[in-house]
Amino acid sequence: MREETERWWRRALEDMKTARVTLAGERWSATAFFAQQATEKALKALWVERTGEPPARTHDVVRLAEMTGCPVGRDALDQLSRAYLLSRYPDAGSDPETDVDEPAARRLVTAAEEALAWVERQLSTTLSRD
Repeated sequence: MREETERWWRRALEDMKTARVTLAGERWSATAFFAQQATEKALKALWVERTGEPPARTHDVVRLAEMTGCPVGRDALDQLSRAYLLSRYPDAGSDPETDVDEPAARRLVTAAEEALAWVERQLSTTLSRD
C-alpha cells in the first residue's frame, strides 16, 4: 500500500470509530459529520492507491464514489454529502440538530460502513496483485 494511501485509510478508520462513539453518545450531528468524513477519506485512499495522484479537493462523496466506482447507493451517498454541510455550517439552510435525528444518523453510519467495507476489499485486491 502506498504511504499516502495508508495515511488516508488510517484517518478514515479513525473517523469511523468516532462516528460510532458519537452515535452511542446520541450526538446525531457529530455522527453525521464523522460518517461523511470516514467515507470521504476512504474513497480518497482508494483513489490515491489506484492512481498515485492526489485526491480531488472535494467533500462530495457522490463525486468521489463515481471516480472510484463505489457501488454504495447514490441516495445514501448524497445524504452523507448533505450531512457534511448541515453538520458543519449553521447557515447551510437548516438546523443540523433538527435535520439529523437518530434514524438518520444510523442510516448514515450504515452507509459509511458499507463504503469502507467496499474500499477495504478494493485495497486488499490491489495489494494482492502487487
